[in-house]
Amino acid sequence: CQANELLSSIIKIYRELRQMKHFLSSTRKAFLVSKVCHRESESLQRVLSCGNIIESLSTAYQICPSGQIHEIWEFFDAWTLEITRRGGTTNDDAAGSNERDSSTELSFCVQMFIIFIRNVRTNKQNSTEIRTFSEKTMASSVATL
Repeated sequence: CQANELLSSIIKIYRELRQMKHFLSSTRKAFLVSKVCHRESESLQRVLSCGNIIESLSTAYQICPSGQIHEIWEFFDAWTLEITRRGGTTNDDAAGSNERDSSTELSFCVQMFIIFIRNVRTNKQNSTEIRTFSEKTMASSVATL
């Protein structure tokens, strides 16, 4: 599909520019805007089943400069927390729709976070830092799931 190839190319460009956090921020904004139309947010989520997209994201994370790992990790942790906090706060007639939207967004966010965690490079220099990130995430965003 040409749309998938385009997205894969965009990921590669952000990877080469070493600006993956900007890509992720833009993806998050696109997801939030797409929630107006539930079908569009589901389309964004289906993107994560495309092999070339997963491969592009994986490569980007594998070669991500170690100095950017923290900010990307914090991005996913904060996004997960925001979704879980927002998910249970509505009491109006649209609560079912809001819960479904939050569930779809949370699933997308967690899938993206998993791709990141699976592909982040771990070595002697950053293993202690990654352990600290993991412990913080287990106590914060993962605890809310």
